[in-house]
Amino acid sequence: MGPTGRSIYRTYCGISLFSFLIAALPLMGQVRGGAQAPGGDPEQFLTLLVSVREQNGLPLSQQAIVHLSSNLGGLSNIEVTRDAATASFQNVKGGDYLIDVESAGYKTAHERAAVFGVSTYTVYVYMKPEGVPESIAPVDPQPVLTPKLQKEMDRAVTAIREKKYAEARKYLQAASKLAPSNPDIEYLMGMVDYTEHILESARAHFEKVLGLAPGHERTLVSLGQLQMEMKDYKRSAGYLETAVLNNNKNSQAHLLLSVCYMNLANYSKARTEALAAADLDKNKAAIGHMIAAKSFLMENNFDKASKGFAEYLKDYPNEKGAAEAKRLLEQIGTLRTAGAPPQSELPSVIHSPEPAPIERPWAPADTDDRIPAVAPDVACSTADVVRRVGARAQKALADFERIGATEKIEHQEIDALGNPGPVKSRDFSYVILVQHPTPDSYYVDERRDGSEAYFSFPTALATRGLVSLGVNIFHPAFSPDFLFSCEGLGRWAGHPAWQIRFEQREGVPSKIRDWSYLGKTIAVPLKGRVWVSPNTFDIIHLETDLRDQVKELQLTKEHLAIDYGPIDFKQVKEQLWLPQGAEMYFSFLGKRYHHKHTLSDYVLFSVDEKSKISRPQVAPAKPLDSQP
Repeated sequence: MGPTGRSIYRTYCGISLFSFLIAALPLMGQVRGGAQAPGGDPEQFLTLLVSVREQNGLPLSQQAIVHLSSNLGGLSNIEVTRDAATASFQNVKGGDYLIDVESAGYKTAHERAAVFGVSTYTVYVYMKPEGVPESIAPVDPQPVLTPKLQKEMDRAVTAIREKKYAEARKYLQAASKLAPSNPDIEYLMGMVDYTEHILESARAHFEKVLGLAPGHERTLVSLGQLQMEMKDYKRSAGYLETAVLNNNKNSQAHLLLSVCYMNLANYSKARTEALAAADLDKNKAAIGHMIAAKSFLMENNFDKASKGFAEYLKDYPNEKGAAEAKRLLEQIGTLRTAGAPPQSELPSVIHSPEPAPIERPWAPADTDDRIPAVAPDVACSTADVVRRVGARAQKALADFERIGATEKIEHQEIDALGNPGPVKSRDFSYVILVQHPTPDSYYVDERRDGSEAYFSFPTALATRGLVSLGVNIFHPAFSPDFLFSCEGLGRWAGHPAWQIRFEQREGVPSKIRDWSYLGKTIAVPLKGRVWVSPNTFDIIHLETDLRDQVKELQLTKEHLAIDYGPIDFKQVKEQLWLPQGAEMYFSFLGKRYHHKHTLSDYVLFSVDEKSKISRPQVAPAKPLDSQP
């Protein structure tokens, strides 16, 4: 990277970077109180409620069978869901439980729950319809884009916009020969066919895109729109729901989904999506409020329909829907008597599609650019969630001292077109040491092959401490440095999750992330989002970005993603919630990089009272599910 020396990205409590053989002092956290359980007396009996929900977070619209069992055996109970898709289990003792849920047309769902401390405890379970694509997929792989391929694709986009479709196909066919598995080429082919109303061929291209890149947002919206034109509203809703769940800021997906729900006679959902589109995009405000007013009318809620049409006429008197709003408002008296809604066309939201610009993101989007959707009817207490996750973090800190693993580190440089270069990798024997220099402080250190191993990394850049970042953010030693906001009940990898945004407080120097370069240490303030299990308060997934760019380092981008999950040590009948791996993308001194850390082959050590590590007790089992 530099002409001499090495750059090392290092951490003690979180992540720091230090470079060119300059050793940074360990960052210490002040421990405020000892580790504690997230709840109260495990012997207390309580009522356990299991709330069963659809992918979008709303209560399941049909009955489900819920099976509750104990991790330790001896308990097996079955209930069916009743009001608000909730199953109730009475006189349940605090402890760890397994929950399985079945419902016709849905895949069987499995959840873990750690139940403690309150008289009524709610567990959330999300159901995935059979045959529906994943709502949140891993980052789509970036296909290689050569200058020649980029030129052919740019020509195709220009030809499509100029309505020269035969010419566009010629360029796309040439591009396809250069890169047969490029999802953007398939997307553009689909757009050409869609624009010329060759719907079956367009659908085939779009479906191929999702096979290559499940999270391809433009394709999800286009395919949902196409299915709507083909009157397949149920399938259309599935694709559009996926687009909205992945990015709640997509106003067109919300609007199209509202029309799907109107055609499926699900008026409450239609109203929610129409108003979401109106809030996100002022150009969709009129049509969104028209759909909302009509949804009340279709429910025979004449009072709210009347109010909705009156507000539409007041706010949008010059819109083309004003005449219809006035006519329907005048008819409401007659409709009350008839007791039936009028025959009325939905506003047209389907227009001739245009291909979106082909972007070449070399790294995942900033956490504030794409906001996943949350359930509209579930309240979330930020203070309570942060407190409970903090308690679990203290336990995780202790667990870190008990494990070893094999770590694989991979490094790539990314060129100007977004193409990753050759992978340079290295495997290590990996352990974490939690040092307590005083009773009131701690820092986390990593050992690779028995040492700090700065010069054993694959390249001059070395990223360290990625996996402990989630623990440090929520640990009481550091959590006061952040502003937290619980956005609601979201989902990650098909499982329910409290979705929490965090940001380093202004005026508070970062204690868990810094870069050290040419002898100077620079604190780097963070922001990001974390997904936490509402049933156990374990961290499932964490993403961070720069709160502010760092001019001194030309650090214009730094995106980190970390996955956590359960590791079973079967011979000792113990399960620990541990990091699975981390990926980081960053732009530093004018160059772009991708680092990946993968942990596998965990071993469990025993630790005596003097914190001396003894030999592993057992060889561990592989994780049951790397993304719970």
